[in-house]
Amino acid sequence: MSTTFLRSVLLTLLVACAKQPAPSTPERAPIIDPVLFQSGSSAIDASEEDAIEKAVEILGRTDWTLLVLGLADATGDPAANRELSLARAEAVAGQVRAKVALPANRVVTHAIGERLATGASIQERKVEFVFFRDEGLPMRDVVMKSRVLEEDFRRAR
Repeated sequence: MSTTFLRSVLLTLLVACAKQPAPSTPERAPIIDPVLFQSGSSAIDASEEDAIEKAVEILGRTDWTLLVLGLADATGDPAANRELSLARAEAVAGQVRAKVALPANRVVTHAIGERLATGASIQERKVEFVFFRDEGLPMRDVVMKSRVLEEDFRRAR
């Protein structure tokens, strides 16, 4: 192979690499479907994997931070429901972390428990994904700003 040919190939590769866009963050945070759970469980059903894959895909192509937010329905003891909602958030966050290499601070968990629950619905036994820019806001403000739980807040009123 000639030196000219190798230089041409190298130059082509360098130009192609330079044109690859860096991860970018859209102006509006994406809202994706939650992961739903059976009553009293933090086990992730295979039918819920699509939501986790979507979160992984978003994290891989942007620089959003992800808050994995666990919730529970109103059945049972409030303290146990808070622990269960945290276990759900940790289970989902663990799956996300296993699928994409990220700094630890890009995926955080928080538990709400049953505070927004109005009954015993599967729609209340869930983990929500809140994508946000880390601006030092308290988690409550991050969640409110995201509008992810807007329907839950309306239902709880």
